[in-house]
Amino acid sequence: MKQITGCLLTAMLFASCNNDAQQKVIDVFRPALANIKPVTAKKYGFGEGFCGQNIYLNSDSTFTWVHACEGQSSSSIGKWQVAGDSVLLTPYPQKADNISYRVSLSKSIHDSRVVIIITDKTGTPVKDFVILPFNNKPAFTFTNKGVMMGDKSYKLSYFQDNMSTDSTGTIRLLKSEKDSLDFSKLYALTGKTFRISTSNLPDTIRLTININGVAFTGYQVRYLADRPQKFRYAGGDLILKK
Repeated sequence: MKQITGCLLTAMLFASCNNDAQQKVIDVFRPALANIKPVTAKKYGFGEGFCGQNIYLNSDSTFTWVHACEGQSSSSIGKWQVAGDSVLLTPYPQKADNISYRVSLSKSIHDSRVVIIITDKTGTPVKDFVILPFNNKPAFTFTNKGVMMGDKSYKLSYFQDNMSTDSTGTIRLLKSEKDSLDFSKLYALTGKTFRISTSNLPDTIRLTININGVAFTGYQVRYLADRPQKFRYAGGDLILKK
C-alpha cells in the first residue's frame, strides 16, 4: 500500500510540475488572442527590386505595413478605416501589448526535441522566425551590426540561416542543449522580452501571432511607429496622398 501511495504521489508531483511549466509558457505570450474568427488579408505593394513596401489590410480592420530592403525590415501595425474616398492607416505606438497570441501545447514532454510551429493571424506559416537557445543569464547582446556572444560577433543573418523556422513555420530544437529559448524578433517589434525555460517543456508548441507574418522576414527587424497615412483607392491599388 505504501509503495502504491508513493507511486501515486510521484505521479501527482510530476503532473503538477508539467502543468506549472506549461502555464509559464502560456504566461509569457500575453495578451491572449481573443478573436477566433478567420482573418483574411489583402496585399498592396509599392517599390521594386530589393527594396519595397507592402501593406496588408486585414478583414478585422487591422493592418501590417512593412518596409523591406536587403534583408532588413521595418514594420508597423495598427487600424485602418475608410474615410470618405480614402483609406486611413493609423499605426500603434510600439507597446508590449500591441500584439496578442494564442498558444497550444502538447501534453507529452518526453521527446528530446521541442517542435515549435508559428502561424500568423491569417493562419499562414511564419518563415524565418528566429528563436535563440541560450543558458541562464544569456551570454549574447544585440548590437547595431548583429549579436555578440562572449567575445565573438555574429551577423544577424547567421541566426536567420541556422535558428529560424522553415517554410512550414516549424523549427525543432534540442531541449537539453540550452536551458532557455528567446523569441528575439518579438522583442524587436514590441520592446518586451519573450523567453521560456526548456525545463519540462512540451514536445510541441503551436503559437499564433496576431500580426501578418511578413513582419518577421528580414534578418534585422525593427518597429517603425509612423504618423497616420491616407491612401486613395484607384484601379485596385492604394495610392499615397501627398
